[in-house]
Amino acid sequence: MVNLRKIKVIFNKKMLNEKVFEFLVTKITEEHEKDHLLCKVECEGLAFHELGRRGYTYTLSFDDFDLDYKNW
Repeated sequence: MVNLRKIKVIFNKKMLNEKVFEFLVTKITEEHEKDHLLCKVECEGLAFHELGRRGYTYTLSFDDFDLDYKNW
């Protein structure tokens, strides 16, 4: 884990029901379209990595985030 990068996703920061998800970056791919750079980041759950198991797939998209944000 020395050379791996970690991502933290925090929902409801500074609230009582704050949730923190930690992921390890396993792969980064870059694509160029004209003047735009698109980076795709693949991660696996930190807890599953530390236990030596494969994590479940969890997709974070703007639609999911927007829906959760409106519900909060």
